[in-house]
Amino acid sequence: MKTNKSDYIDAEAIAEAVTRPSMRLVPIKSKEQLDMQSLRARERWVMRRTAVVNQGSLLLERGTSTQANRVLEFAAESGRLGSPARNLDLNAPYIRSHA
Repeated sequence: MKTNKSDYIDAEAIAEAVTRPSMRLVPIKSKEQLDMQSLRARERWVMRRTAVVNQGSLLLERGTSTQANRVLEFAAESGRLGSPARNLDLNAPYIRSHA
C-alpha cells in the first residue's frame, strides 16, 4: 500500500485494480435502490433533528441558554414549531432568565 494520497496515485490504483482478474466489481445501483438509500438518509436526518430540538427544549425548560435554544425560541415565536413548543410561554422567568 502506498502512502501520500493524490489524485494521480488514486487513478493509478484504480487502473491496477481493474486489470486484476480476481477483482470483483460492484454492480451499479438501480434507481429504486438509490431512492431507498435517500429515503433512509432523510429519515436518519429527521430523527437527529428531532432529537436536537427535544434536547434544546429540555435545556430551555431548565433555564440553560445555548445557540440552539435561541433558534428554538425564534421558531416558537414565529409559529414554525408545532405543539408543545408553540405553547411555550416565552415571557416566563425561566425562559428570559438567560437573556
